[in-house]
Formats: sequence, structure tokens, C-alpha cells
Amino acid sequence: PTPTAPTPTAPTPTSPTPPTPTPPGGQPDPHLWTWKGMMYDYHGQCDLIYTTCPNFDGGKGLRIHLRTKIVEPIKWSTISSIAVKLGEDIFELQDDGSYYLNG
Repeated sequence: PTPTAPTPTAPTPTSPTPPTPTPPGGQPDPHLWTWKGMMYDYHGQCDLIYTTCPNFDGGKGLRIHLRTKIVEPIKWSTISSIAVKLGEDIFELQDDGSYYLNG
């Protein structure tokens, strides 16, 4: 029999596995993540608009606000409450677990 040369093959292209994105959100310290996975640290005391989407749910709208406060004596801040407005309803959650609905 006549020997044959191996048939050359092209390498199979592979895509690198993308990293798992961090879901948007925050931690009490506060470290905040955007929808695109960017992280921001904020160490101060104020009210923050986390996200606003006026067209959410057919135009009802979605708004999420955070309130931060300074923690003594170590001079860092924490998320003390979050308020979510969906349409005309507002839900607010405090850092002690208490909450309010439309009130």
C-alpha cells in the first residue's frame, strides 16, 4: 500500500468564556453595581437615585432610591434605606427591617 500524508485540519476557533457578570445591586458598605457590571464605592451621607426607568411596565415607571448615613465612630457610610416606586406605589425598607407601603 501507498502511504498517505495526514490531511491538514484547521484549528477549531474557540471563544473565551466570558466572566459571569455581577448582578446589579448594592451592599451596606455601600458598594454599588450598575446593570453593566461596573462597581462604584460611595462613602458619604445623602439620598441617591439608583435607577430610573419611566417606560417600565407600559409606562408605569420604576424608580429606586437609596439613602446612606454615616456610621460613627469609624466614619464610613452604610445604606440605611431603599425606596422603590412602581407606578403610584412606593415600598420603603429600612435597615432595621421595618418597611412602609404607600405610607
